[in-house]
Amino acid sequence: MFQPVLLRPARTLLLSLSIRHGNSPAGWAGMSLGVLNLIRLLAAVTILLTCADHWTTYLCLSAPVEGWLVSEANPVADWLFEWAGLGLGLVIDSLVTLIAIAFLSTTTIIDRWIKIGLLAIITFSTGYAVVNNIGAVTRMGLAPWSGAV
Repeated sequence: MFQPVLLRPARTLLLSLSIRHGNSPAGWAGMSLGVLNLIRLLAAVTILLTCADHWTTYLCLSAPVEGWLVSEANPVADWLFEWAGLGLGLVIDSLVTLIAIAFLSTTTIIDRWIKIGLLAIITFSTGYAVVNNIGAVTRMGLAPWSGAV
């Protein structure tokens, strides 16, 4: 059956997040259940935070708010948004993030502790961006809880 190339990383990630300890891939055989659960947790939290980051980024950058000059702080994302547009840029960024998380979660070529460290760095940096964006969205009056949307 034909499977689009872009759906494979998402399917791999979802399978890796749902695999039971007894039937884990061969590369995970030496890992304890706690380590596997930590990798799954960090991957899932990163995906959720990425969704929140992209939603708040879209709110901030999609339409100008009088009295506010808003720009993307990440220079790579800023270039991507200029090149592809905001909507398509966020889709591309989402796909790249899913592929990276799927690879990092499932690869056996990276030691589990390095994997956990990289996932933790990605999770906390994305969380920082979300906190910053929520503050901006709230101050700009764009947040659902601010009554402007």
